[in-house]
Amino acid sequence: MNDSTVVPALLAALAFGTAGCTSSLSGPADLDEVSIEVHVTGGLAGIDERIEISGRDRVVETTCSGACTGGDEVALALTGLQWQDLVDEVFGSGLPQMGERDFGTECCDFFEVEITYDDGDHRAVVAGDANTLPDRLAALARRLMALREATVPALVRPGAVPGSGPSSPLQIDSLWQSGHRLEVALHYSGGCEAHGIDLLFDAEWRESFPVQTTAWLTHHDPGDMCDALPHEVRGFDLTRFFETYRASYPGSAAGTPISVGITAPGDSTVHTIEVLLP
Repeated sequence: MNDSTVVPALLAALAFGTAGCTSSLSGPADLDEVSIEVHVTGGLAGIDERIEISGRDRVVETTCSGACTGGDEVALALTGLQWQDLVDEVFGSGLPQMGERDFGTECCDFFEVEITYDDGDHRAVVAGDANTLPDRLAALARRLMALREATVPALVRPGAVPGSGPSSPLQIDSLWQSGHRLEVALHYSGGCEAHGIDLLFDAEWRESFPVQTTAWLTHHDPGDMCDALPHEVRGFDLTRFFETYRASYPGSAAGTPISVGITAPGDSTVHTIEVLLP
């Protein structure tokens, strides 16, 4: 297995898990005090990688020894919306109330995953592999590891005003679909700080063939004083978007096209792409 296939292989492996768990906890008292870390080791490639995020700056920090996932480095930060959504998923998984728990491993060539959560009031460390982690923890691990590929979930916000949210300028260069993911090549002014970029949908469907809908990028510039033009590829997981579509159009077959018009702050073009239901 070469470096470029490590993360996709890991994400595919973590698509399997045991029964999920639920949480009776509400969220943390202060999102700024939250820290989340995932440490992945093992596999045939001998990966040893750690991804850490702190609520104080929401910058994604990645360290690696042994085999690494390769690819271009992107200075990635999570927006406030994305951070809140991630913490909500953590609490939905039941992780903060688990304390220290090892679900064990079943095979020597599986990836071993350790997730740590701390908010000052709750601290939890859980470990396991693709066959032993509960479903919701496996999904959380997939989401955290996807950050290594500059990928976050596309957020569905029914009723939101298109174009709302952080609006620092950026330009879309191209976009394409890769499975459940929308890849967006883009650039903006900066280069010294990690920037947060989200893709939002309002879940309003316009009847036509294919059905049309609207999406928009938001861009949080943390005060980057540099004026280079970083060119990056950001990924957005469309799973929730597809689930929302299927809830509105039950029985839609795989391969059904959806026409999405995407705008970005500072970019006067509406970029249209037909995405296909997986």
